[in-house]
Amino acid sequence: MGAHRVTVFAAVPQIYGLLAKQACGIKGLILKYWFFRGVRVAVSGAAPLSPQTLNEFKAGFGVGIIEGYGLTETSPVATINPPAAPRAGSVGFPVEGVEVRVVGEDGTALPEGGEGEIQIRGHNIMKGYLKNDAATREAINPEGWFKSGDIGAIEEGYLYIRDRIKDMIIVKGLKVFSAQVEKVLMEHPDVQEAAVIGIPDDSGDEVIKGYVVLREGSKAEKSDILKFCKKNLDPYKRPRDIDILDELPKNALQKTLKRVLRQQELERKA
Repeated sequence: MGAHRVTVFAAVPQIYGLLAKQACGIKGLILKYWFFRGVRVAVSGAAPLSPQTLNEFKAGFGVGIIEGYGLTETSPVATINPPAAPRAGSVGFPVEGVEVRVVGEDGTALPEGGEGEIQIRGHNIMKGYLKNDAATREAINPEGWFKSGDIGAIEEGYLYIRDRIKDMIIVKGLKVFSAQVEKVLMEHPDVQEAAVIGIPDDSGDEVIKGYVVLREGSKAEKSDILKFCKKNLDPYKRPRDIDILDELPKNALQKTLKRVLRQQELERKA
């Protein structure tokens, strides 16, 4: 990167987390004055970026990180934060030629700040799934809007991702966004990564369970994390239990595989 004067650096949040941990040491100085000396902006996608990682990376390397959003079906970028006016926690504005809206359960567009499914339309949308017309019709409505399966909201033109629809947890009839609980867990100074799932109980309701990976050298215990949740989350949003893991299950793109966590819980109960 240093030799080729790279100006834009793109990576997933896990890579930024690893780099941020190196920022204060000798390796960090080498990275800063060689690899990142020409970088003007860093771009993150594929998963939410924790505020702590963002701040540590910027403080260590002097480069701000802007977040974007998209899916394979959107080729893949749909929105990006403007470098001149990024908003932390947001994935920015639609890229040129692309429209983004948020719709309710009846499919109608919601007003400013309304939380619903994110839909995307534009030249970046795929033509369809190979040899699967039924899945294509399910994913793209007759007006050309692609149904993302993500829950979000638009505020002052900026798009905010709340959660995946399938990852939303229902606790005693109340909706809980797993991403919101994960964000709070990530604010604990000893937590490097976090994942949250809903586990069905005998009554047909769901209980929240969290999984965390601690920062290197941390000696935090489950009780410490649960106390932090009690202090920072409403009662119905608090995990009933937390497992401390060496690592979270991930795919090749470093996205956490919550289906693996759910399957493990089912096997435990069997």
